[in-house]
Amino acid sequence: MKALIIDDEPPVVMVVKMLVDWKSFGIDTVLTSQSAEQALDILEREKPEIILSDVNLPGLSGLDLIERLRKDGSMAQVIFISAYDKFSYAKRAMQLDSVDYLLKPIDREAVNNAVEKAVGKCREMTGQLEDSERRQVQSLFSAFMGTIGTTPDRDAFSKLCASAPWLDAASCGIGVVSLQHLKKEIFSKYSLQGMIFDYLYQNRLGVSTMWGDRAEIVMLISGVRDIEEVKYICRGILASIQKETGFVLHAGISVRAACPGGVTDAYRKALEAAVSCNLCKPSVSIEDDSSASRSNLPPISSLMWLDKVLFAALGDRGEDRIQLTVQELGQHLERAGVVTIRQLENFRAMYNSQRSKWILARQKEQGKTIHLPDIFRESYCLDDGRFSAEHFCEVLLGDLAMLQKRYMPESESVSTAELCQRAKRILEENYDDEVSLEELSRNLGISQGHLSRSFKKETGMSPIDYLTQFRISQACTMLKNGMKTAEIASAVGLPDPKYFSRVFKKVKGQSPSEYRESFRNGENEG
Repeated sequence: MKALIIDDEPPVVMVVKMLVDWKSFGIDTVLTSQSAEQALDILEREKPEIILSDVNLPGLSGLDLIERLRKDGSMAQVIFISAYDKFSYAKRAMQLDSVDYLLKPIDREAVNNAVEKAVGKCREMTGQLEDSERRQVQSLFSAFMGTIGTTPDRDAFSKLCASAPWLDAASCGIGVVSLQHLKKEIFSKYSLQGMIFDYLYQNRLGVSTMWGDRAEIVMLISGVRDIEEVKYICRGILASIQKETGFVLHAGISVRAACPGGVTDAYRKALEAAVSCNLCKPSVSIEDDSSASRSNLPPISSLMWLDKVLFAALGDRGEDRIQLTVQELGQHLERAGVVTIRQLENFRAMYNSQRSKWILARQKEQGKTIHLPDIFRESYCLDDGRFSAEHFCEVLLGDLAMLQKRYMPESESVSTAELCQRAKRILEENYDDEVSLEELSRNLGISQGHLSRSFKKETGMSPIDYLTQFRISQACTMLKNGMKTAEIASAVGLPDPKYFSRVFKKVKGQSPSEYRESFRNGENEG
């Protein structure tokens, strides 16, 4: 299989070539072009099946190029790449039957997902499905699903029924299988979708397609008499997949709905049921939209718990405390016995929020360049899709350990007393120079926040307050020895005599001259 990248910016071409795992998709030839005119020659000569094209090209635009190809009957799968998120561009791209519309800068996961989808569509259209009828039915159902959300397109549904006359439009059920809890690297969602489509189509039970932003397989199940029949069909499909692949999948289903008008509402209800299935179950399960138990499920944790308990323990470098905290969460999940996709995704969103907040704070404390943290995406479930509290804790602890290693130097593990002794020694040895909290923490190899908390816990004051106290104590000795105030101010690292006098009076309750006079009169021995 061949692919063609069209972009007038060589760096973009190079990035796309590097980001995509071409071999895993069966693409052995990757061609490039910097203009639409040059691309026309390559298309005529090489006939690539996959095209990744910039929207704005010099001369003939990428959109105009693909429009010309479509008029010539080209079935190449197209992925548009653009620096502009204009609705008019995206709308025209959809009208040209493009696979995806990606925005620059290119994201690795997004471009690989788009290429995977393009390859899947290409194979479907070039013979992976058994005959032209199957390909047509698959395409028509995908086109129809693209119209739901507002008013489903009756013409699109009529075309689907004409291509699959065995579909009973008067009595259909909708099923949704959510895949967002699975590890992305161990499965191809399009392969799973193909298995479901084959089961439905071969048995004249319905059709299916990938739909939505969250890796969902939507099933249109035809000619059902009641909700139990929909459950029976879905259970058979998922049991077949489990036997062949080992994946434990769950489905949400809707009550029967007349098509096409009732599909939008039925899809939403089925999706809600799908993300509410219990992932702790060892075998497939089917949840219908009439279940009332979903609304009473306890949350995995709260934003406050993550901030005040989990990341607070991480910030204090309490390994035992972190381990215990995560284990307590795991025990809570085991006792509950119910964990859903929605709960996991809500937890992931909250965890990423607090995780980013913590990382940014650490970068600032350590005086590092601020970089936007990466998003934690690892699956909380086992490879087969089942939820395990033990595995959940391992994944969480693994990420926390990585954060601790990356953002908390080993020197922060020393005892509070030893840390404070080191800090005092540095302050006392350098009291005659400018010493900032940032510089002190850098010399100790720890964060400013950890230093401040530890020092105050041990001494009852901040490092800067301790430095001030030590400077004034040294100044008192110098005053007793008869040194001039200006000389003393410079000698203790406060070279401005007026500022030195204000600080001295704040600490000792009297000015340097008053202190000197009281010492001479025997009134002040301290």
